[in-house]
Amino acid sequence: MNPPTSHDGIYQANGVRIMDRSGDRRLPIGDDGFESLCPRSLFVDKSMLVADVLRGDFKVTLFCRPRRFGKTLAMTMLKAFLELAPDGISRAPLFEGLEIWDADNGRYRAEQGVRPTVFFTLNSIKKATWEGAYAALEEKVAAEFRRHRYLLDGDSLDEVERASFKRIAAMEASRTEVESSLRQLCLYLYRHHGRRTVVLIDEYDAPVMAGHARGYYRQVVDFLKGWLTGALKDGGAALEFACLTGVQRIAKESIFSDLNNIAVDTPLDTESDERFGFTRGEVAALADYLGHPHRYGEVRE
Repeated sequence: MNPPTSHDGIYQANGVRIMDRSGDRRLPIGDDGFESLCPRSLFVDKSMLVADVLRGDFKVTLFCRPRRFGKTLAMTMLKAFLELAPDGISRAPLFEGLEIWDADNGRYRAEQGVRPTVFFTLNSIKKATWEGAYAALEEKVAAEFRRHRYLLDGDSLDEVERASFKRIAAMEASRTEVESSLRQLCLYLYRHHGRRTVVLIDEYDAPVMAGHARGYYRQVVDFLKGWLTGALKDGGAALEFACLTGVQRIAKESIFSDLNNIAVDTPLDTESDERFGFTRGEVAALADYLGHPHRYGEVRE
């Protein structure tokens, strides 16, 4: 066993890094936002997921993992690393000391904060009716457009596009406009920044599972197929790559039938298997860092 070390809020033991900037040994219970937990809670370093994504051969990657395996935390971490932030505030300090920051002599540092990024989490879209689900999806889309409202200040949108952008942001758009909104936002960001857009969609299957249980499966699948395919296939040059997470893979003949460049990563795959959940080494390091090394067996169980 290698002796543990601790420096600048980073605890290291046997190849495992735990970030705890506050030093309070506080577990991030109920907090799956990377930016919010970094200053006040501990984080088991999963940052090499960034390298996995950047080195990937596929345009679209779907990570399927069970509930409580850290999918949303992983996606908010990807967003913090990859995004050219609309507010202009660098997220680089969040990653200092993590493995991605030091990997390959710091080669990934140049990748931080340079890509326009679209982010959605659909975990809350679990409504009783299709009308309620669509309204919730429309609100998600409107909020993301408002997050990028600086696009209205430039000259990358023509007058028709500017009017459509405002309607979508105000939740006054037609269903056709909403269905094409993901593709359009990627295109607008590409034009404005001169760099292709990253798309991150967390818990993509939550509204589908709700639709299956509540009787609106066909409507929600038809909407998501058009919304996703528009950006992930028809978006063409505007898309850098996309990552999605979900509990399960919805049958390929439904949502993803028109995508020919998609990788599905499940718990049976080895490429990113240690980036979600906890390994034995991480459980042992957590128990040791929290002052209970003798209770490793109990914690593991």
